Amino acid sequence: MGLMQRHCRTVVFLVVAIMLGVIAAPSGYAADTATTTLTAAGSGLVPSACALLTPADLQSVLGGTVGPGDLTAAPAGGETICQWTVVTAANGSGYSAQLDVKSPFTSKDFKQQRQIASGPTKTVKHLGDAAFSERVKIGSQVFDDLWVHKSQVAFRLEVLKDLGSKPLTRLAPIVLTHLATATGTH
Repeated sequence: MGLMQRHCRTVVFLVVAIMLGVIAAPSGYAADTATTTLTAAGSGLVPSACALLTPADLQSVLGGTVGPGDLTAAPAGGETICQWTVVTAANGSGYSAQLDVKSPFTSKDFKQQRQIASGPTKTVKHLGDAAFSERVKIGSQVFDDLWVHKSQVAFRLEVLKDLGSKPLTRLAPIVLTHLATATGTH
């Protein structure tokens, strides 16, 4: 097989893989967040944040109306972020919810993440290998985060509204279940 044939075959493979959601589209291209399960990042695969938490999952815990998430992959790899808008009023107002997924992420990385937290933290038991909540106040805004570490993956759930960490602790097991399915781990 000639060089040109191999190149064309590689391009066709990449296009099909992107369309099937097996890998993320290159920066600047859209990906179908409903079917994306793993995103190529650096030397490994990072689970797609939008595949680990659905609008229906968010709506069942947070209420309101939740549209499809917007997926972003970090340019250097190792992280995917999905952001949703939770509409809670007839005039369309609401707030944002976000899921960040990082991999690889070691226990040491997770401990360091807790040390550099912007607000006070609390240990949350019975979620993944380790978990903590963080409450950040910036001016009059309050943000609640929940960080969870499982195997070589860490994720952060964030709600940009003062709801406390309880809704986040209800969403985390859903993310962990989808994560186990996406990565084949339990």
